[in-house]
Amino acid sequence: MLGSVGQNGGAYNATISADPATTYIQNYTNQKETDSAGNTVDVAVPVYATINANTNIANYSFNQAPDVIAKMAFDPGWGHYEIFGVAGFAHETVYPGVTTNSTKYGGQTDIATGAAVAASSTTASSIYDSIAVGGIGGSLRVPIVPKVLTIGAKGLFGPGVGRYGDSTLADVTVNGWGGLTPIHNVSGLFTVEATPNPRLTIYLNYGGDYAGREDYASFPGASPSTLGSPSAQFCPSTAGAFACTATPTAADILAGGKWGGHWGAPSAAALGYGSRLLTASPACGVTTNPSYNGSSTGYYASGGCGAQTRDVQEMTGGYWYDIYKGDRGRLRQGIQYGYAVREGWSSNTILGAKGIDNMFWTTFRYYLP
Repeated sequence: MLGSVGQNGGAYNATISADPATTYIQNYTNQKETDSAGNTVDVAVPVYATINANTNIANYSFNQAPDVIAKMAFDPGWGHYEIFGVAGFAHETVYPGVTTNSTKYGGQTDIATGAAVAASSTTASSIYDSIAVGGIGGSLRVPIVPKVLTIGAKGLFGPGVGRYGDSTLADVTVNGWGGLTPIHNVSGLFTVEATPNPRLTIYLNYGGDYAGREDYASFPGASPSTLGSPSAQFCPSTAGAFACTATPTAADILAGGKWGGHWGAPSAAALGYGSRLLTASPACGVTTNPSYNGSSTGYYASGGCGAQTRDVQEMTGGYWYDIYKGDRGRLRQGIQYGYAVREGWSSNTILGAKGIDNMFWTTFRYYLP
C-alpha cells in the first residue's frame, strides 16, 4: 500500500544511483627531509583517504493517516457562510547512520588542541517522529446589492496548512534535533464582483499566502557537518615556546616542533524555515549578470539566492462581457490584469528576495449551445 520498492512512497530504497569514490586530505603528518644544503627539515605531508558517497534513488515519507477536513455551511437566506477545520498527521523516519565527518575524520587528532576531531564512526538508531498539524478557516459570500454587487472572503490559519494555500507553501520543517516542527501559515482571499448590467461582470480579487519563520540552528559542538577540511600547522615540542602557526619562522623550526592537521571550530548550521543563518552569494538583491535558466521561472539572481519564501501575494482585476448570449451559444470577451509579489525571509547575511510580476491577458471565447 506504500508503493513499490525504491519508488516514492515505498518502504525503503532498492538501490543507489551512484557510489563514487572521492579522495580527500584526512590529516597532515610531519616528515623529516634533507634539503639541498644537507640540512634536516620538517615538512608537512598530507595524509590522503578515500570515501564512497552513496546517493539514494528515492527516499520515502508518508503520513500515518489521511488529512481530515470538517466543514459546516450556512445559507440563512442572505449570503452563504462556511466554517471549516483541517487536521493532518506529519510523519518522518530518519536513519542518521554514520555522519560524514565521523567517517572522514573519526580517530584523527587536532595537533593544535590535542583533542579528537570527530567521534569514531558509529551507527545511530532510527528516529521516528510524528506530529499533528491543522488549522481553522471560514468563508462568506454576501450579495450587498442583489444581482449587482457581491463580496466574498476566505481565510485559513494554523500550523502546518501551507499546502492548502493557492501557492502551496511549506507546512513543516526540521528543528534543532531533527524532529518535525509545523510552520505557521496564513492564507486569505478577498473578492468583489459587480454586475452593472446582465452582459457585463467586473471583478477585483486579492489573495495571499504566508509561511512564518521557524528559526533553528544546530549546536556548534554538535555540528560536525560544518567542520571543513584540515589545514597544516606547525606546533612546538615545548609548550609555550611559540604558538602553533601555519607559517613557522626559521627560529620556530629550530626551537623544535612538528607538523600536523588543524580544524577550525565548527559553526552552527542553519536549520528550520527562514533561518537567520541562511547565506547566499551574492545577496538576493544583486541583479548583476543574471543568468537565464531556460525555463518558465525566468532569470535567477547572479550566484543564486538562498532566501525561503515568506509570502506570495497577488491582486488581479478584469471584466467579462457577453457580446452574444442566446440559443446559438455564447460569445464572450474579457481582459484581466494581475500584479504578483513574492517575498523571501531575510537572514543575518542576506536581504529577503523580492520578485514582482505584472501579467496581462485578453480572452475571446465562444461557448457551444
